[in-house]
Amino acid sequence: MIVARFQLTYLSQMGRQEARPDPRETIKIIDALVKQGFDDAQFRPLHHLGASLAGFRSYCSKVQSFIPAGRNHELHIRLRKLLDSY
Repeated sequence: MIVARFQLTYLSQMGRQEARPDPRETIKIIDALVKQGFDDAQFRPLHHLGASLAGFRSYCSKVQSFIPAGRNHELHIRLRKLLDSY
């Protein structure tokens, strides 16, 4: 399972472009993962509240940015790393 292979990446290990991710970029990552077969069953364990992909995608469309080092910021990083592993 994809999620089982994934490990959390801490902010200190991030590149500059991850310092303050744009939620619009998160939407693009989610869309790309869905095209690869990523679904709610795989997403829910990654989200701190167990949200669905559609719910988190909708949230991302309504906010300007994530709180630096916050849970959504960390989720963005996990999703990017997951996409990069495909």
